Amino acid sequence: MSASPAHRDASDRPLPQVRLVGTRPEHAALCWQWRQEPVARRFNPYDDLTLDELAVRFGAVGHDLSNHAFKTFRWMVRSEEIGFVGTVSIRANWRMLHGEIGYQIGKEWGGRGFGRAAVALLCDEAFQQSELIRLFATISVGNEPSRSIVESLGFTHEGTLRKHHLIEGHFLDQWVYGLLREEWRPGSLPA
Repeated sequence: MSASPAHRDASDRPLPQVRLVGTRPEHAALCWQWRQEPVARRFNPYDDLTLDELAVRFGAVGHDLSNHAFKTFRWMVRSEEIGFVGTVSIRANWRMLHGEIGYQIGKEWGGRGFGRAAVALLCDEAFQQSELIRLFATISVGNEPSRSIVESLGFTHEGTLRKHHLIEGHFLDQWVYGLLREEWRPGSLPA
């Protein structure tokens, strides 16, 4: 996928440039480590997968959003200066033409704009390479960094799903945020 343009954040600092690289089985070890981080486990309803099972899953996803043979698409987020810093995904419903996005940035890279830059690039690619008309994210209530990313990109809070996910033995409410194709400005980030 293409590289992110040189966007700026709300304080006028340039966001880091990132590229989205299709996941391969050899990326699973790094992502598996990120999935073990306490904050990630607190907010995400991960399937309890072994490293080998995650590698198989990474080998069975799409990377080209124009290919409707796939419903799940996943990319690694790569910074040229640092290397891989996170992952983004879309689960597409081709009949309804919407996609649920997911994203995770490794704890050591959080707060540096990588999440916002990666999700912005994901939105650009989704709306330019596919027929999807709506993207949405479900975010565990309390996950303020994740909420901040989608709000900064123009997603609208559409509601709250009560006791929607069972995570680490506790039911968590989920905020639902959505973005329509006509609300997105390709190559730009809302202020």
